[in-house]
Amino acid sequence: MGSIESDLWSAGRADAPGLLARLGGVAEIARIVTQLHERLAADPELAPCLHVIGRPVTHRQFSLVAAHLVDVLEELQVDPDTADGVVSWFAQGRVAVVDDPSL
Repeated sequence: MGSIESDLWSAGRADAPGLLARLGGVAEIARIVTQLHERLAADPELAPCLHVIGRPVTHRQFSLVAAHLVDVLEELQVDPDTADGVVSWFAQGRVAVVDDPSL
C-alpha cells in the first residue's frame, strides 16, 4: 500500500485516476468535508473533539467518524468503489490519532 498522499493523488498507475479525480476534484472534496464537519458538530459524542487540536481519540470515536464519512459519501452518491477507496485511505490514519491503536 502506498503512502496516504500518493493514494489520494493517484491510483499508482498512469492510466488510472486517483481519489482526487474520482471524487470530482477539489470542489467536491470541499463539499464532502463540509457535510462531514456538520455531522460531527451535531454528534454529541464527537462535537467536543472538534475543539481540541492534538487530543487523541478513542477507537469508538474514530469508528463513529468513519461511519459519518460513509453516510456522507452515500448521501452524495459517490461511486461505491471510490467510497471504499476513501474509507480505506481514512482508515490508514487510525494509528496516528487513536490513543492506543494496538487495541
